[in-house]
Amino acid sequence: MKRNHTLTGLLVRAMAFAVCVAPLAHCGKKDAANAIAPARVVCLVGSSTIQRNGAAPAGLALGDIVRDGDTLITRASSFIVIQVGDKGVLRIQENTTVAIRGLFTNAASRIILRAGAITSKLVKLDPGSSYSVATNTITASVRGTIFTVSTRGSIDLVSVGEGSVSVAANPGIAVKPFTETIVGAGTTAVIESTAAAAGRGDVTIELRPMGADEVLTTGKVSRIGIAPGIATASADELATIQREILRIESELEKKTGEPGRTDAGPRAEKIRKLMGQSSRTMEQIREAFERIDEVSLYSGRVIRGAIISRGETYAILTPGGIVSAPKADVQAVKVIK
Repeated sequence: MKRNHTLTGLLVRAMAFAVCVAPLAHCGKKDAANAIAPARVVCLVGSSTIQRNGAAPAGLALGDIVRDGDTLITRASSFIVIQVGDKGVLRIQENTTVAIRGLFTNAASRIILRAGAITSKLVKLDPGSSYSVATNTITASVRGTIFTVSTRGSIDLVSVGEGSVSVAANPGIAVKPFTETIVGAGTTAVIESTAAAAGRGDVTIELRPMGADEVLTTGKVSRIGIAPGIATASADELATIQREILRIESELEKKTGEPGRTDAGPRAEKIRKLMGQSSRTMEQIREAFERIDEVSLYSGRVIRGAIISRGETYAILTPGGIVSAPKADVQAVKVIK
């Protein structure tokens, strides 16, 4: 909690000089539906697109406004963070498709997760309002918490970092649905469905402790502060917010026990500064980490940089930014001194 307050203070100071300006030109005119809690992209890594009003997908950019009815798609090695007014933040992870069906513009806020994973942090819900994330199989509903929902084929996961989440099978999906289950902090619900695409089947739920990767994912979002005046934040202020988010991610990832890394001292400070930069050279990476990692994928792709996180997904800091690769796709790792 103390760390989150510190971050919020940093963001407040970073945006104290804000003036009332119109949203960035590429965002377009904000419609009335978003006047209550305007949602803006405050961190963007890699390549993501937005689809609106049935139009073809268009590239997403830092500062863009997200509206009800939009569909957001992130690609491999990409993620986005969205701040929704003063209500909360969402981190849409790589290879994810979400449809926005409400973002606090009415009593019921609802996100449809079609593929991938999304982590939500809700800090301020009005009386009578609700927030939920739904997959094909289940709906996870909250009043205020930090949680991740992911969907992979017939299996959904709901991991709760703080607070509690209500998980229920969607109507008509299960022959014998499980009863509504409350998932508490530090717990992951594993939901498995045998239902075919157009049919019904059994839906089961099991609870287990959160894994290390799940703790890391929710931890990244828990430390993101709510920046005031997000609707009128300038390009420079948005860039400051993004750098702070990336710094937080770097700090957490560095605690996963990567070889040759330390949590304190001049070297750690050098790494933190490098992670906060918008770009860096390979030589700067080598100097900070005292090595270059060469990650070879089965596809033939070779990624060079410094591994900053392992687990089910590898995260590699490269000159162009953080690149992610599923563990199953990694053929070999070579360290170049």
